[in-house]
Amino acid sequence: MKTDDLKIITSLGQALWADPNHAERHSIETVTAVALLNLGEELSFERATLLLLQQALKDGTKAYASAVHLPFFRLLPEERVLLALLHSGQISYKKLASILGKSPEDIAQIAWQSRVHLANAVEHGGSVLHPTGSASFGPHCPEYDFTQPWTQKFLDEEYSQRERLYLQNHMMACTGCREALNRCRQLYYKVESLLPKSPDIDRKIDQLSQAYTRSQLLTSPGQLSLRDTLKIFLGRWDIQIVLGLGLAFFIYQLMRA
Repeated sequence: MKTDDLKIITSLGQALWADPNHAERHSIETVTAVALLNLGEELSFERATLLLLQQALKDGTKAYASAVHLPFFRLLPEERVLLALLHSGQISYKKLASILGKSPEDIAQIAWQSRVHLANAVEHGGSVLHPTGSASFGPHCPEYDFTQPWTQKFLDEEYSQRERLYLQNHMMACTGCREALNRCRQLYYKVESLLPKSPDIDRKIDQLSQAYTRSQLLTSPGQLSLRDTLKIFLGRWDIQIVLGLGLAFFIYQLMRA
């Protein structure tokens, strides 16, 4: 599984379990189980995402009871997964729809509803972060759907290159649409600031990588490279102790010589 996928899985664990230790444990267990299925990288990632969500739903309120005071953990588990995937992985609506068993339109609507709710779950000095369309709607302005606006689709990079170029050119001449996009971008910034973040993300990714590789060794030992095999071997704590003692003895012998 790719490093980027493991990073996203780490973010998913943090989004589903308030306790960092529980999030880490469930992420490692899930990656280990998925690797044993030998599904390939893309299917492994999709299955891991679904398994994490199912486990969090099974745990119920125990998964986030200690953090209900935080706006993010007052969202539904499915909403938290969706926001974590969109903001940390830039995954397409189509792929999200496939993972969660919904349509791309459903994904867009849930994402927008969750973002607006989350961004307005904290005080903003009396202002409400609920972006709207162009104040001066013209004949060439894109239609603004309040349940899944074009501005969200633009920031989530859901438009084709041709469509994106058209909108960029349009906004150069249309102040109303340009301001509409800026209002939506402010909402994104607020949502980003409320998502859980890990201070030791590199360590967690490395743990997931080792767990995934160890499981692969059990199913397809011949497919592992020498580098991966050595990484697994040297990652074991008992081997590290033996190597440490051996190094200490070697240094001692050099000092005596």
